[in-house]
Amino acid sequence: MTDNALASQMAADANSAVELAASHFDESLDYSEASVAAIERMVDDVEYSLPGGATPENKRLLCRLWGAYIGEVFRRNLGGQWLMWKDEYGEAIALQCNEVTVFPHDKIRKRFSQGIEHKLDAYYQVFRGQMKGEN
Repeated sequence: MTDNALASQMAADANSAVELAASHFDESLDYSEASVAAIERMVDDVEYSLPGGATPENKRLLCRLWGAYIGEVFRRNLGGQWLMWKDEYGEAIALQCNEVTVFPHDKIRKRFSQGIEHKLDAYYQVFRGQMKGEN
C-alpha cells in the first residue's frame, strides 16, 4: 500500500470511528485533543454498547477504527504522516512526525488486552510533549 493510499484509508477509518461513536456509544468525536478521552471511555463500554459485546471481531474492528482516529488526531493537531513500519518483528501501521514514531493501533490493542495501564489520553499527552520538546 502506498503512503497516499494508507493515508486515505486511515482518514476513512477515522471517519468511520466518528460515525460508530455517535451511533453506538453516544459520544461525539471532533478530532480535538480532548476527544482522545472519549475513546478511553468507549474502550470500557464496548461490552455494553456494541452488538455482541467485546468479541474478538469487534475488538479487531475497534483497533482499526480507533487506532486510525487517534492517529488522525495526532496528525491533524501535531503533524506527521502515516507509513507502513517494517522491522525484524514484522509490519505495522505507524504515524511518524519528525523523529517520533507512534503505533496507535497497537496502543488500542494493548489497552484492550492489558487494561488501564495503557491509558490512551496519557499516550497522547506523552506524544504531544515529545513533539513540543517537553520530554
